[in-house]
Amino acid sequence: MANCEILQYFPFKSVVDPSFWHKLYQVKLDVDRLEEKTTQVWGKYSNRSNTSSSSSVECRPLMMVDYSSFNGSFESAGNVLPVYGKLLIKNTLEDFKDCDKVKLLSDFGELLWEDIVSGKACTNPALLSNFFLLSYVDLKKYHFFYWFAFPAVKLHPTKLVSQPRWLHDVLSEAEVASLQEQVNSIANWEQLSCFMLTRAPGLKLHPLKEFSTSRCGFVGFCDPCSSPCSPGWPVRNLMALLVHRHPDLVGSAVELVSLRLTLEGRNWSTATSMVWSVLLPGVDDASGRIQWVGWERNERGKYGPRLADLASSMDPRQLVGTSVDLNLKLMKWRLLPELDLDILKNTRCLLLGAGTLGCSVARLLLSWGVLQITFVDNGQVSYSNPVRQSLFTYRDCHKEHTSKAVIAAEALREINPCVVSNGVTLTILMPGHPIGPLNSEGGGETPSALAAREDFDKLLELISSHDVVFLLTDSREARWLPTALAASMNKLVVNVALGFDTYLVMRHGMRGAGCKLGCYFCNDVTAPGDSQKDRTIDQKCTVTRPGCSALAAGLAVELLAATLQHPLGGAAPADPSDESSPLGLVPHSIRGFLSEFRQMMLPVQKFNSCIACSEKVLGELETRGFEFLHDVLDVPNYLENLTGLTDLKEDFDDTDVWELSDSDVE
Repeated sequence: MANCEILQYFPFKSVVDPSFWHKLYQVKLDVDRLEEKTTQVWGKYSNRSNTSSSSSVECRPLMMVDYSSFNGSFESAGNVLPVYGKLLIKNTLEDFKDCDKVKLLSDFGELLWEDIVSGKACTNPALLSNFFLLSYVDLKKYHFFYWFAFPAVKLHPTKLVSQPRWLHDVLSEAEVASLQEQVNSIANWEQLSCFMLTRAPGLKLHPLKEFSTSRCGFVGFCDPCSSPCSPGWPVRNLMALLVHRHPDLVGSAVELVSLRLTLEGRNWSTATSMVWSVLLPGVDDASGRIQWVGWERNERGKYGPRLADLASSMDPRQLVGTSVDLNLKLMKWRLLPELDLDILKNTRCLLLGAGTLGCSVARLLLSWGVLQITFVDNGQVSYSNPVRQSLFTYRDCHKEHTSKAVIAAEALREINPCVVSNGVTLTILMPGHPIGPLNSEGGGETPSALAAREDFDKLLELISSHDVVFLLTDSREARWLPTALAASMNKLVVNVALGFDTYLVMRHGMRGAGCKLGCYFCNDVTAPGDSQKDRTIDQKCTVTRPGCSALAAGLAVELLAATLQHPLGGAAPADPSDESSPLGLVPHSIRGFLSEFRQMMLPVQKFNSCIACSEKVLGELETRGFEFLHDVLDVPNYLENLTGLTDLKEDFDDTDVWELSDSDVE
């Protein structure tokens, strides 16, 4: 500082409390028309220093706006001083970018200059501290584009007469004590923003309007800057006022008191205040017009706007997501620090079946933070559904379009608007349900074959675009094609099947060398057929104890969570001693017996002749695609012949069976 001859000023740094944006959002919503007019707002700053040491570190002056900035009048608290502001909200982002920033600053500065010329700034020196806020509000994204300006008259370079001094080195001990006493007795801090000090007789504090060149003394201002090298921004307009009202002082030495306060006990101390001896500069004007500076630099140090993204605190959708994340993070923080929440959040789940199981599984997936769920079903919401299927209500039965998959997806979005949920109405092609010839006599595919091909291609696309497939359908045969397609793509499959008072939950083994775990069909020695044929209406409905579906759905989702947390994921072994997953065991299948309140965990070995996941079946499916499926649906015993089950049964039939007599049994 010793070699510095030109006084530098620390500009204001804006601090925006989030409550300001919340209020601004409401202000924008309450506007009757798309008007672009300025609104009176308030800012505030303090000249309180955080340290009582005379070696205060360099600190930029801060100006804050918050919810109270929109009040009709400024509400002072402590030694907080007002900053008069104007707010201009642009209607489009293009208008915000393209408007003439230099002209805006000049126009607003002229209003400040009028207060100086009229004398209002002498009577109320707080008017010398001003700001202008240019903004644009994206109401949909909760984005706030903004740029602060702190208008100041462009002055000629201000030269220092002497090095800056601490106030207690300039005033006597009695004068310092007198000043502190007067400061602590001030009732209106706005009057203290700029003031005058005289020393004879005794040190006295006067309003700025009493300043006179005939009275020897100091000109003071409340300085929000704590740097020992430079004063804060408010002194610039104070010097401009002195130049205008007392032009004969230009080039003369003026003693400026930078009033900075620290709290000692219950009283304010001036220990960190400073005195600057400067030659009063002239006003830098061009063609007789006052020039203005003051646009704030952004976080990159460039002259440009800033962006406040408050979607996480204002968007109801994201507030829901934040709350869900908090529940899961508490689990991670308190109990399972190794839990990987992102892998669950990013998992895409395909639910084949939107009935009792599908609704329960979907709700539990939401609880684990899963955000991408697709339903597939070809049923409609009936009157018997809502009491058992948690995503439907009585009103859904009366809707014009009552597709269960679509309504279930809508219900999920009502529960958590952050979820990406879709419903697809689709018929899953099943063995035992033939579609007839592929081609008509006149050439080209038959209508039934064409519809079947479309359903096949759609299911193929759905399984390909998801990470996990849940098999939750009513019939056994509806699970065959998804099982085969998922196995060919090496997708993780979670299967849930219900009996009257029993349930089965299992994950299918993944395809690849070393995999010994089977699928839902690996215990079968015959292809699934039409299980609904010749059944009465009561037999076609799934009849089960109400608690079975809830238990099975809960186990299915927890099995998925434990599997995804395992280092090997879907390839995790079904080893009772394996504790690699932070959620515990990762069984292969869980069989429950509600009548006995008992369950077992039994692994199912992969069957080389499986009708769904064997390499023969997958090879044909990958090579021939829909044509292979047509043979499965329309050619009797095709799967058994392909996989060798026919030969296996014949070998078994040729085996001699010795019958034992009653005496042998005994």
